[in-house]
Amino acid sequence: MVYSPDENEPVLWVMDLETFGAGPVLCAHLVHSVAVDVADRPPAYAARWFADVLAEVVGHPVPEPVAAAVTSWAHDLFAGGVYTSCGLGAEPEMLDALGQPFHGRMVLAGEHTHCERNGYADGAYATSIRAANWVGA
Repeated sequence: MVYSPDENEPVLWVMDLETFGAGPVLCAHLVHSVAVDVADRPPAYAARWFADVLAEVVGHPVPEPVAAAVTSWAHDLFAGGVYTSCGLGAEPEMLDALGQPFHGRMVLAGEHTHCERNGYADGAYATSIRAANWVGA
């Protein structure tokens, strides 16, 4: 985690994806005002901004990235920048009911169908395996 010198700015989450077998890749999750400033610009701007942040953290220049990609959850047509949460009075187990086969013809998968992992990518992954097993894939 990288903390901004400006205490009003959010923490920057940085992950080394090599741990997950993705090669030497750094992934930064930007939120709030930082995301607005960086995500709507070309990938080269985001890469330069991120390199500058890292250089400030380590105290010296960092190597230039080989490539950069910028995605925006807020602009994703299917996510719209949101994730599942239960409303007042709802029981989290209600989400599990969404993942049960419906009349033997349809089954849903996604983080929204897992009461313990809703809102997380591993919930989406686990329920996709559950659905694939149900349909016999």
